[in-house]
Amino acid sequence: YYYNRTASNCAVSGDDSDQMLEKIKNLSEDQKQAVKDAECVVISTGGNDIIYYTCQALLKYCANLNMLNDGYTIDNLPERPSLSQLKQIVKIDGTGGLREHLGNLNNAMSFVIEVRDVSKQLRVDMPDKGYNCYIKNHIIKNISDAVAEIKAVNPNAQIVVQDIYQPLQIPKTFIDSNARLSAYSVAITQFRSIFEDIMSAFKKELTTQAESDGFTVADVLTDFTSQEEGVMKTDADPGHASYFVDIAKSDILSADVHPNQKGHLAIAANIINVIGDTHNDNGVLSDIYEN
Repeated sequence: YYYNRTASNCAVSGDDSDQMLEKIKNLSEDQKQAVKDAECVVISTGGNDIIYYTCQALLKYCANLNMLNDGYTIDNLPERPSLSQLKQIVKIDGTGGLREHLGNLNNAMSFVIEVRDVSKQLRVDMPDKGYNCYIKNHIIKNISDAVAEIKAVNPNAQIVVQDIYQPLQIPKTFIDSNARLSAYSVAITQFRSIFEDIMSAFKKELTTQAESDGFTVADVLTDFTSQEEGVMKTDADPGHASYFVDIAKSDILSADVHPNQKGHLAIAANIINVIGDTHNDNGVLSDIYEN
């Protein structure tokens, strides 16, 4: 609507960067023609990779502590577990459930250590220590290969790649009201901090690759976690991602990390600014925002 142009959507919800790259390598003739005709190609990927990688590690953690629901074992866990599958498979409430487990401070700290190790596997490049920087060596490599594939079809298109927003900017007051136990609150607060590091690492690696490959980065992360001028981010006031994601409208362990309508509008506005072709849209974006 904003540009009064035709858009072709080749994306598939739930795909990770492996699946994204495979689809780009095997575009249909109609899709390939759309790429040839495109002035701009926008890529959004990597978030599902991080979700699947993290959920797989957490499922194994819960399996080793016998916190899986009936019918699930460490041997029949899904290859690409989503957040919804994580919540379906893990025993969250009741005796022996995850919430009770995290109510013990020692258990909460053990959980935090596990998540911190996952974070290192994602962002640290130290093979001798067992950390192979999955973000750089797998996700970013897939993005780089995808950009090369697109340029082979259309060398003149502007290519914009989004970084990944951090959805866990949850106000501490909301965490405390949902936690019920202080140790649980500590674990969730630490979890948020860890994912700050992961998304910042993704942004850094993506920006570095953009310089080599000649694509542009849409910095969604900064927009989603911004603060008012002169206001510092703190545990009590960590930024505004909870405004763009409906994560602070339900119980933490059942919250939705996907952008709401305001979040999608913020992403669209960021991409428009990156493209650089801004104009008076006669209220299109403001009408969406107000609705």
